[in-house]
Amino acid sequence: MTCCVTPSATPQELQRNVRRELAKLRLLLQQYAVLASGAQVFCSDQSGKLARSTLVAAARAEAPLVDRVGAVLGPKVAQLLQEFEAEVPQHGVRITGCVSGS
Repeated sequence: MTCCVTPSATPQELQRNVRRELAKLRLLLQQYAVLASGAQVFCSDQSGKLARSTLVAAARAEAPLVDRVGAVLGPKVAQLLQEFEAEVPQHGVRITGCVSGS
């Protein structure tokens, strides 16, 4: 997927708030990268004189959720998490995820 925003084609409100809107977009991509196992998401900011590229996430397809969070948000955040599993056999529900360890 490629997304391109050119200044001449953007609404005036987006031009005023472009940094905030780009931050929202990056957060959305990070959330997708955590949830979608095996996703590789690359973002590049090409405004200004120098184009820079930032790797948002790269995780193995079989990686556990804690590892995917670490790949996206960094190892310090991943160290704060503990894996959580609960099962409610009466309803046939199994819950897996992460909780904050602090």
